[in-house]
Amino acid sequence: MISSRAITPRAALGIAALGIALGPFMVGTAVAVTVGQEFVRADHINLRVVIAGLAAAILWCAVAQWSSIPVSSSMPFSAA
Repeated sequence: MISSRAITPRAALGIAALGIALGPFMVGTAVAVTVGQEFVRADHINLRVVIAGLAAAILWCAVAQWSSIPVSSSMPFSAA
């Protein structure tokens, strides 16, 4: 929408912020609950796992940038 100039970058940022803030209240948190309780087991998370996830995300972003692959930098860190 921004590249087509249908809306300004400021308006797009506002829409995204509103969606992020109001989304859980409007459509619920079922996905977050599933990930937090069923997909990721808390007893398996320790400092080594967190560091490995962050290192993988940093490496992915570096390789993507070096290869000129257009990727979102926030997705690997969310996954990590």
